[in-house]
Amino acid sequence: MEIEILNISKDNEEVRLGIKTNEIPINVIEINFEDIEEYRDIFKGVINILSEYSTRLITIISEPVPLKIPFHFKQTVLKGKKMIQTDCIEPSFSDFLASYFSENEYRLSKDFLCIGEVQSWESRSIFEFTHLSFTELKGLFSFSEDQKIIQGIIFEAEFKAKFLTKLKELSS
Repeated sequence: MEIEILNISKDNEEVRLGIKTNEIPINVIEINFEDIEEYRDIFKGVINILSEYSTRLITIISEPVPLKIPFHFKQTVLKGKKMIQTDCIEPSFSDFLASYFSENEYRLSKDFLCIGEVQSWESRSIFEFTHLSFTELKGLFSFSEDQKIIQGIIFEAEFKAKFLTKLKELSS
């Protein structure tokens, strides 16, 4: 496992998830893996870490694909796009989330975990980023099993320090 911490320029509004936020991130943490087994082991550990916070699954989709999410969520539809936001995740959701994130390329959706809550969102044309505003945003996390990468966009320094400490404990 290799952890890379990237700085973000203040004028970079797009936060690499196909969305724009009103909040300005401080860093991007990229966790790269050698093999799929290591990715899967650390994925479950990351879900456990994130479940200690108010972490929600967010899905933005423009196709009318039926989604089977086995826990409570709310959805809103704007201009043909649907945004789904779940209640806070639990460690027991890790198997479902692993499967869900591995299938997102087939859904043509934007899926990520959010430490915070979506306050508002704007649906724009298919060629523009979706604009989101959050309350108490600490981080956004995306997962790619195919590329064997976990990416965290960090908005709060205190959360970053705690997350990295717990992440290093997972790898030792």
